[in-house]
Amino acid sequence: MNFDDIAKMTTQERRDWLAIDQGWFAPGDPIPKGPGTSWPQDKPGYLTLDCWYKRIEGIGSRSQSKHPIDDTLDAAADALPEGVRAERVFNQGISLWEWRLWEITVDYGWMRLADATGSNLVMEDTLNEKHDRFGLAIAARMAMKKGAHP
Repeated sequence: MNFDDIAKMTTQERRDWLAIDQGWFAPGDPIPKGPGTSWPQDKPGYLTLDCWYKRIEGIGSRSQSKHPIDDTLDAAADALPEGVRAERVFNQGISLWEWRLWEITVDYGWMRLADATGSNLVMEDTLNEKHDRFGLAIAARMAMKKGAHP
């Protein structure tokens, strides 16, 4: 997936992407059976999930029917990685509102978050803040995984 694909995603798809990025398996996903599980042994190797499921190191696992990321503005704002902030600004050059991502750095303070090519991350404001903030969280996580941040 690239940054352009984020704009094509629905809010639900964005929430699903973020949950999976946090280690959750979605309903319908096949997951390998672990040793010592009570899952039916007539399905060798894999189990198809009917709920959200996450393995938790040292504890076991957690499953729930409710989506792990709430469909709220607060959840969307909380989805940004720690040390990243979003800013909504009016771009006078193109006469549109847009979102910019900033990351705190030890050496330089707040700097614009960039993609792998070094271009500053900018996302169009769709006038749906919840939808936009889920997308910003995905863009920030993708940039940080690719090592594009300073």
